[in-house]
Amino acid sequence: MKRVRNLFRSTVFRIVFSVIALVLPINIFTLILVEAVVRDNREKVEQELNSSIETSGYYLDSELNRVAKSLIYYSFSNADFAVMEGSMENYTQTQKYAKLQAVSDKLQEIMVNCTLPDLIYYRFPASDYTVVQGAPGIARTTYLEAIAKRETEEADIQPGSRTGTTWKVVVLEGKPFLMSYARWSDAEFGILLNLNWTMKKIRPQEADRIGYVAALDGSCISEISDKELSGELQKTPKAVRTASYFLYGTDLEKYGIRIGEAVPKSYISGAISVATIVLSVLAILFTAISIPILLYNIRHLVVHPLNRLTDAMTEIEKGNLEYRIEERKDSTEFERINHNFNLMMEQVQKLKIDIYETELEKRNVVMQYLGHQIQPHFILNALNILYSYEPEEYELSRKMIMSISKYFRYIVYMNNQFVTLRQEMDFVQNYLDIQKARFPDMFFAIVEYLPELRDALIPPLIVQTIVENSIKHGLKSGKKISIFVITDIKKAGDTEDGEDPGDGAVHAEPAGTENADAGKDRLRIRVADTGEGISEETLEEIRKFRETGQQQPHLGVGIQNTIERLKYIYEENPSISFSRNEDISGTTVEILLPIHFRENALTEGENDEHTAGR
Repeated sequence: MKRVRNLFRSTVFRIVFSVIALVLPINIFTLILVEAVVRDNREKVEQELNSSIETSGYYLDSELNRVAKSLIYYSFSNADFAVMEGSMENYTQTQKYAKLQAVSDKLQEIMVNCTLPDLIYYRFPASDYTVVQGAPGIARTTYLEAIAKRETEEADIQPGSRTGTTWKVVVLEGKPFLMSYARWSDAEFGILLNLNWTMKKIRPQEADRIGYVAALDGSCISEISDKELSGELQKTPKAVRTASYFLYGTDLEKYGIRIGEAVPKSYISGAISVATIVLSVLAILFTAISIPILLYNIRHLVVHPLNRLTDAMTEIEKGNLEYRIEERKDSTEFERINHNFNLMMEQVQKLKIDIYETELEKRNVVMQYLGHQIQPHFILNALNILYSYEPEEYELSRKMIMSISKYFRYIVYMNNQFVTLRQEMDFVQNYLDIQKARFPDMFFAIVEYLPELRDALIPPLIVQTIVENSIKHGLKSGKKISIFVITDIKKAGDTEDGEDPGDGAVHAEPAGTENADAGKDRLRIRVADTGEGISEETLEEIRKFRETGQQQPHLGVGIQNTIERLKYIYEENPSISFSRNEDISGTTVEILLPIHFRENALTEGENDEHTAGR
């Protein structure tokens, strides 16, 4: 009984009942008036058809441009293409085959990403090689001759010059093709498009419509089942109608073609009888009577509840999070909406408090870390070293002043969430230079990273903190140690360089991180030293800190803040592990981060060799 009562109170039921009771006769009259409506809507149908054809033309143009740009890009950016542009006389047959295969693979990659072209090619005149991908539906000798002919037609272009892409409609084996030609340096490349297949690729084919592609100069047209239509379009590609069809098309001047559709006149035409006009008038009168009743119901059942919702949202936008909607007995749907809205606002208030507390916690971690990095003792020791230099040691004093100024300049990057790997590694090298002045002949250090990773983004001072611990704890033994800071890429699925991580090593790493981002390459930073090695007690405290999140009294501030910063900054579950090798002594810290680059991070003219070893 309750379900029946709720059904009658439902807004949907009331609106449906009103429509059935008042508008059903109008729908019956509307069905009778379809014939008249066809003629009235013909202009709209024609606009839609024209718009659809223009969209197809835009798609064709954008896809061909994308493929042409890909061909140009590979021709000047890929080392294999640069080799192929030469004579290759000094290469073995195996080496030549490898280069050809590499070029072919790039073409196949383009074809996979864009299926519109039927064939794409590269030709290297110096080595007399032509590499193609695709099947245009004609013999290989035919399209190779066409490619060579295009080269002859473009012979006025001097070798080594750079040209844009040119397009031309050609007929091969009696079939129309759109062919492009371009040159970059000493390589020639282009696209071959079988126009008989083009419309099937860019538009769904319907039985009552005939798609076609015609050359603007009337030289050729794609295959059409209606021979009479084909002959008329051959004479006048821009015709708008024939005896049986309306023609809709768009000209692509750049390619010298017109794509279009022929639609039977019966598809969009009709006649109006006197009876339909009379019925149309009656339908209008009936609608004029029923619409006010329908509007009243809609206003009472829908508009007023929606206005209450709108007023509530306006109050929320003003910042009044205490506002609640009065839960009236209007209809089942709006009762539920109002209740859920009020419940949601309660949750928003609670969430706002939680977010505020989380932000305070993040800020506290960053501020602690910044305070730790100032290191007054480190700076005082560096200044004491500077003070101890003799006047004749001007150059050493100058280097120390520069290193200290770079140190302070980089500290301000803590205001940024990310810096480039190159900036962090330069700072680490500068830090090591200062420490070498403090502890001459006490340690040897190498800082290296892959050039392609120089603009990868990482949090500032992450690596410096680990290096600082290596120096601080590694020099306790009183003997000379080595420190290695190596950055590379860990490929997806790789193990630790083929080694058994449990062979003589003790690890402390986060639970569940061994499969984190298993399907992605990650940036790997390793800091290793040959000191005494991290103690078992320190490893245990690291595990406890990760499990509980509580500060450990004997664990360094730098390690704890580093772990916390990585957890707050990244959503992709970064990994940091600490290990002690029992066989050769020393500590290894490995950090795995997602690889991110800032847009346009590379700067022209910068040296690609940014590795340092000291």
